[in-house]
Amino acid sequence: MDLVDRYLNAVGFWLPKAQRRDILAELSEDIRSQVEEREAALGRPLAAGEMEGLLKEKGSPYSVAGRFLPQRQLIGPTLFPMYVFVLKIVALFYAIPWLLVWCALVLFVPSYRAAHPGLGLFGTLGSLWTSMLTTFAAITVGFAVGEWSQRRSAARREWDPKRLPAVRDVLKIPRFGSAAEILIDLLFLAWWLGSLPFPLAFRTSGAPAVFGPVPLWIDFRAQAYVPVALMIVAAAALSAFALVRPYWTRVRLAVRVAIDLFVAGLILSFLGPRASEISTLWASVQGAPAGAASSTGIPAWLGLSTALTLGIVAAICVAVSVRNLIRIARYETLRARKASAGPSALKSA
Repeated sequence: MDLVDRYLNAVGFWLPKAQRRDILAELSEDIRSQVEEREAALGRPLAAGEMEGLLKEKGSPYSVAGRFLPQRQLIGPTLFPMYVFVLKIVALFYAIPWLLVWCALVLFVPSYRAAHPGLGLFGTLGSLWTSMLTTFAAITVGFAVGEWSQRRSAARREWDPKRLPAVRDVLKIPRFGSAAEILIDLLFLAWWLGSLPFPLAFRTSGAPAVFGPVPLWIDFRAQAYVPVALMIVAAAALSAFALVRPYWTRVRLAVRVAIDLFVAGLILSFLGPRASEISTLWASVQGAPAGAASSTGIPAWLGLSTALTLGIVAAICVAVSVRNLIRIARYETLRARKASAGPSALKSA
């Protein structure tokens, strides 16, 4: 029944979380009944090819998920789950980062607030609304056209159950990911402990404009030199242990949370007292006569880039920590889900 488990898992990907469990239980019971009927008629268990044929008759995972959702006119139930998924991806990778940068400017850059006083500050969100509405309209039109064309074709039947993704073990740590983390940690540690200044030079048109290291970066490196090195070693050791025993435990999750929150706290404790310095860099960039190509503009932009990069790293560490704290809180549930995965899941659903 591994193929059925993979099928149910793929269907569940497109379902809303609130309804997923009930819908999958209903679908699992329906498939089990059909399997039992065919096996009774044949007097033997279904062969792999016969099981694939049964699932093909049910339809592709996202089309089956769509049939359990409310009916829509513009975009039908077959494509609607994928339509919502694409909108979420756009929001996650475009709208949310844009809003985070805007909030950082509003909260930490007084010159930005001074340039857009009062309600004019919210007017700076106009480009986001315009781009999001344009993107939303384009995606909607694209899926509407896809819905129209799909109704006139049999393409929805031409899918291969053999290509269904395996059921993901939420507590298993991919060994490839652990190996990649070790390599990245070791390379970063070698760079962090080295004597290379950052950055070395910046080339404009013609000869390179050579600058000394960015003061903001030099200050951070001096303050965090030993703690960051220790955290890199700890993260590499955790990844190395995961190569041998590739499963999350509460202790490992807690160690990962501690590392990430420590790094985030280190960065925020450094950037917080320097808010006025970062604001001055922003003001110098705005006032530079030739922007980033000028002798004053380039160092300011490099300083701002350093502050923004550190802020993004801190935000990522906090986000990963929140995810792992949720895993710790739901650990027993995740273990139960892992135990229920496999051939028995179909019968117990």
